[in-house]
Amino acid sequence: MRDSLVNLAGSLPMVETIFARGHVGRARLARALTPALIASVCAVVGSSQVHSSTVTFVDATVEVGLDIEYSSRGVYGPGVAAADYDGDGDIDIFLSHDPNKLFRNEPAGLRDVAPELGLALTAELPPIDDRAHPTETDPTSMMPCFIDIDGDGDRDLFLTGWNTWNRFYRNLGQGQFVEETFSTGMGLIDRSATAAFGDFSTDGYVDVYVATWGGLDRLYRTQEQGGSFRDVSANSGVHGIQVPARASWSAVWFYQNADTLLDLYVGIDYGMPNFMFRNQGSGSFSDYSDQCFPDFLPNASMGQALGDYDHDGDHDLFVANSLSNNLYQYDSEADVYTDLLASPSPVGRALKDKKIGWFCDWPDVDNDGWVDLFLVNGYIPLCLPDNPFFPDQCGGDEFLQSNRLWMNDTQGSFVDATASSGIGHEGPGRAALVADFDLDGDVDFFVTNNFGRHVFHRNDTTEQGSWLTLRLEGNTRNSDAISARVFVEAQGVVHRRDRLATSGYLSQPSDEIYVGLGDATVADKVTVIWSNGTTDEWTQVDLNQRVLLKQGASGERGELPVRPQVTATNDASGVIVQWTVDQAEDWSRFRVYRTREGQFASTMATLDGSARQYVDETAELGQRYHYRIEATIDGVGVTSERASLVAEDPDLPPTFNERQPRLAPNYPNPFNPNTVVPFVVPVVVGEVPVTLTIHDAAGRVIVVAVDAPFAAGQHEVSWDGTDAVGRPVGSGVYFVRLTVEGFSSVARKLTLIR
Repeated sequence: MRDSLVNLAGSLPMVETIFARGHVGRARLARALTPALIASVCAVVGSSQVHSSTVTFVDATVEVGLDIEYSSRGVYGPGVAAADYDGDGDIDIFLSHDPNKLFRNEPAGLRDVAPELGLALTAELPPIDDRAHPTETDPTSMMPCFIDIDGDGDRDLFLTGWNTWNRFYRNLGQGQFVEETFSTGMGLIDRSATAAFGDFSTDGYVDVYVATWGGLDRLYRTQEQGGSFRDVSANSGVHGIQVPARASWSAVWFYQNADTLLDLYVGIDYGMPNFMFRNQGSGSFSDYSDQCFPDFLPNASMGQALGDYDHDGDHDLFVANSLSNNLYQYDSEADVYTDLLASPSPVGRALKDKKIGWFCDWPDVDNDGWVDLFLVNGYIPLCLPDNPFFPDQCGGDEFLQSNRLWMNDTQGSFVDATASSGIGHEGPGRAALVADFDLDGDVDFFVTNNFGRHVFHRNDTTEQGSWLTLRLEGNTRNSDAISARVFVEAQGVVHRRDRLATSGYLSQPSDEIYVGLGDATVADKVTVIWSNGTTDEWTQVDLNQRVLLKQGASGERGELPVRPQVTATNDASGVIVQWTVDQAEDWSRFRVYRTREGQFASTMATLDGSARQYVDETAELGQRYHYRIEATIDGVGVTSERASLVAEDPDLPPTFNERQPRLAPNYPNPFNPNTVVPFVVPVVVGEVPVTLTIHDAAGRVIVVAVDAPFAAGQHEVSWDGTDAVGRPVGSGVYFVRLTVEGFSSVARKLTLIR
């Protein structure tokens, strides 16, 4: 483990020394000293750690309600988005299917609301022309993205289209969408893949770059208070001179150098070169690909991920390709990226993977303070013998390719944890979501597959470090806080995260920012640099919670309010959730979150600032639940610890709250000739079919003692030692088996002595 190396409150000479030793570069330091904050956050190398060797993921696809199949025969999708589209505080999921699906996160579980919202598009579109007409093999849409374009606080929906037009739906609030594709200037027929959102023009509105496979990429500037889009591609420099049309799959906006302008990286298929466009600040871009990537070799690129895997304060870049990926480490002094996977570096040797990579991301899966690497692989089921990039693509053995997980060993190197973690699902993977769906502090994975069943991997890792989840709310022009930079300082170490609207391949990441903090007990400082350049700062932030931070709110309070204390108790009317807060504070809102054991967290209620109690009347007896309270004041929100319990009715006998069938010991035992067998029917609604059978030692059924419906609770039956026709059976060992419909059966031994 590394010790903490830097105290950010130290003097400038000390910071400069650390830069020099960390090979970050004095030139970069000089530029970064404006504002001084950026110098401090980039100067730190090292981290506190709680490294876990027991990372565990379980397949909970059926349990959470995502056991669905992708039926389209298109080879490139489906895309996916994680977004709180309805503004209730929990995570919803949009899938680009045929038809599309929007799973709203509700207390009863995930529910597809796309049909009722008019978003369940199919490929049945009017003919356009031979080139553009959708066929049965084409997906309706490629990538979904929920973004508040017009700054009204409601997230609008942008869908890229494959062989059809991109679509724009304005969110009217109250769960209503209206399509404004053509009136906003988006009615363009093409093969569009990724939509990358960011305010490149620095006017406060979020603009969009659309990566297009086989045609011209498009750069749209948002204008007229978010009312329309204007295509500024032609004069911006992004079309290039040598290769104006290309097979673009993905793109991401990021702060590549020390200025405050968003630059752009574009990943391109079919052996064409990827592009790095540097923002000139005048609405135009220059191609800096050769300068930044001097050793680049053309490949077939699908997705990319930005992350500071080595804790040097800048973004390193992982690019998922066909057969050979890239890990570009950034040298800020030389302003150059070096591919560690094409070098003798031990980091590069550990990460080599000869599959077809699509989605990639840098999550800290064990919260030890060092980001790990997750990669989704997927076969392309096309037989093109003249295709030089996929010479063996018709081989059956390669159709299913394993996803990969590499753990950062806290020294900037990686260990393959694919098999040991349970993450190595084999399938034709494409897009993915990385988010804390159950609000337990660690990130889970939802992976889409090109054919067949999608997979939800729940993170059940037990040895975890501390964590902090941040939700950002920007100003009225950029309420989603897209392109904000976040710096979390703990134990003298600074962890950087950026609020991105695009991740990996065809994926919109959660609007939450996840930071693992190892063995830290408090975040000394949380700093947010918003996209318009303003800065907010909060100090002494408690860990292991979700925090809502609003732009400009640090002017009201530099420290966050004290977290609420919450309890949950059983009552005949339901689960009573109560909380206490600082009575001197003028609280504006409380939100109640509930997680059923193993499933998604959902918002149960949003209450005004006078509330101190909520009664959960929908809790099912016998189910284990976790409750959290989010308390909001002056534009910031803090959450409580979890209060957990098994829902029971205290007015009922304990047996009426049992979760599984149970056989109690029979009495007397041994017996001659009669005995009583008590049994418990678990929590059910109404009555459920029950059978209770007596077997001999060889497993043969002697008699059916019970075959009738029963309600939940304790029951009993007598057996007089006779068989089905009333004949006495001999001495010996017998077995009683209880079967309740919908549950596993249970058995117990009986001893008869004549």
